[in-house]
Amino acid sequence: MKLHLSATNMWLGMTPDIDSALVIDLIPVDCPLVSLNGGEQIPAAFSDIKSNTKLERLMALLEPLVEQQLAEKKIDFATTPVFWLLPELTIQDNTPLLEWGAALKKRFPSLFTHPKSQFFPFGRSAFAMSLSAMSVLFEQQMTKQVCVIALDSLYHELENLVATSACITAKSAAGLIPSEGAIMTCISAVAESEEGMRVLFNASERATQEQSTHAIDSLFYQVANTLNNNTLHAPISTFYAPGNGQTENVAPWLNAYVHLHPHIDKNTQLKQMAMLTGELGCVTGLFNFLHVYHAYQNQSLTGITLQLDVSERLYQAVNLYSWTGKD
Repeated sequence: MKLHLSATNMWLGMTPDIDSALVIDLIPVDCPLVSLNGGEQIPAAFSDIKSNTKLERLMALLEPLVEQQLAEKKIDFATTPVFWLLPELTIQDNTPLLEWGAALKKRFPSLFTHPKSQFFPFGRSAFAMSLSAMSVLFEQQMTKQVCVIALDSLYHELENLVATSACITAKSAAGLIPSEGAIMTCISAVAESEEGMRVLFNASERATQEQSTHAIDSLFYQVANTLNNNTLHAPISTFYAPGNGQTENVAPWLNAYVHLHPHIDKNTQLKQMAMLTGELGCVTGLFNFLHVYHAYQNQSLTGITLQLDVSERLYQAVNLYSWTGKD
């Protein structure tokens, strides 16, 4: 499957400017500070939006992006399904997802016109896990493009994150940078003769945090087998890996990394984008995909790219990419 991007809108807590966001690894931006109730300041990146709940905040973040898309009329939502990438809302039961779905449909009715629109409540792994459903729609010619929306925020979890020592503080240099974001983009499948980003491999696993290393072991074995059989005969040039400043975000894949041998070498570049963007939750996967696509397009990235996303609680997923120009 070869993919093309269009009509991308984005807002990140670290930078509201889409051009800055897509080169944040080349031109880092200064991280703002947020004052806690006790007066302490910590690195965190949020908008000035006032909100009482997480869902209310996310809808407010998304609203200007939707308004811009509707005004520009680049997307016909009657013929374009919308894939919603959401936090892990179904760990216990489906009640939170049903509540979120009803609220989103009431706030953005035009985005629920197409019957194939659907939710992917899989946290950081949501984008990778949406690709198989997207592939089916393209293969069966049910649509020419899919609009993908991702939105998440740690704003309403900030005090709890600080209380559990999850953030960088004056006393600790280790920890994550809480942030938030909303992304809206269109993805279409293009002909083999056209320029685009090819998805060489896509797979996911479902495992608890305690078992996540075994799940990633399995995914990396599958990646290695794919590369063994790939005609490109090239190593992984870039690895977009989990890494937000927390040890538990890195340890599972670091323990499994050996299974990528011999497809990684001293020239394989490691990118941990959450160290630069802050923790974006379920926006992570789509942002990394956009970052890879933009880097390929601008030739700052070449070769084969591996993207691994691991959700907070239950899901692990990988994508393997390459870029091909027009024939």
